[in-house]
Amino acid sequence: MLRLPGRLRAIGEAIDSDPDLRPTIAARSFPPRRSLKGTFADYAAALEARVDPAETEGCFFERDITPHGYGDLLLVDNGRLRANRTHEANGLFQDVDWYRADERLRRASDYLIRIADSMHAFHGYCVLNLISAQRIRLLKRNATTWLGRLAGVGRVLEDQAREVPDVYWWNYFGPSFVERWAERIDSLGVKQVKTAAGGVVIWATDSPFVYDPAATKLGDYSWKHQFYDVLGGDAFMWEGQTQREPGEVVPSWDDHHRAAGVDISTLAGAEPPSMKGRFLPRIVVPKQEAPPEEPDA
Repeated sequence: MLRLPGRLRAIGEAIDSDPDLRPTIAARSFPPRRSLKGTFADYAAALEARVDPAETEGCFFERDITPHGYGDLLLVDNGRLRANRTHEANGLFQDVDWYRADERLRRASDYLIRIADSMHAFHGYCVLNLISAQRIRLLKRNATTWLGRLAGVGRVLEDQAREVPDVYWWNYFGPSFVERWAERIDSLGVKQVKTAAGGVVIWATDSPFVYDPAATKLGDYSWKHQFYDVLGGDAFMWEGQTQREPGEVVPSWDDHHRAAGVDISTLAGAEPPSMKGRFLPRIVVPKQEAPPEEPDA
């Protein structure tokens, strides 16, 4: 659980762990403008006393020197956890050419592994933004119903208990996936690393720079088919998928919770999810309201 004592510091230490990638700015409101006085780990640790399990909380961070980047850390409230919503970390590496050197790409990979392990993540990925945007366009274009194709409203968001969103350059699968897929994953990708938290990282390609602007379907990327063939095409979102029942081809929420050592029935102090006046209250703040209290870190 990311709200337990010490967990935010551990995540912050992972986000701080590479001197060329660590944030220089962090804040609880967007866009972040507050330069860090110390480390991001100190900032994250100071947030522990300010986060409320009955509210969705988080922070935004940024690196304003080369290589630039930004990200966010989202802690959902206990009610949403009980409804199988997840805590999340998202980020974007900018200055892409900086990562074309093999050593820098390796460092970025190691950095992502440390962050995913610190969060006890069940799934994570890294992909060139051109491929990510293309995926959305193709899923919309190739919607399985004629009405979906006409309106351009094909399903683009995954149901995490039914499927994995795609095969990417860098794929992190947590312990629940390792348990479910067992030795089937051993032959996948061009490289694999078992992680300290019991997960596995699989590189589907040697480089993230494999964007094909001529692709008209997700299945046009031939390096994805090894994953479809070994793990089953229905485990991934693509044109050849038939969506299956929760837990049938990927781990269920119960599997993920068990692997993370979480009994969500014991979570207290939060109401069930409900419609609220604005999304992510206490993070996105209208100008007329005072910003959230910031740690002195």
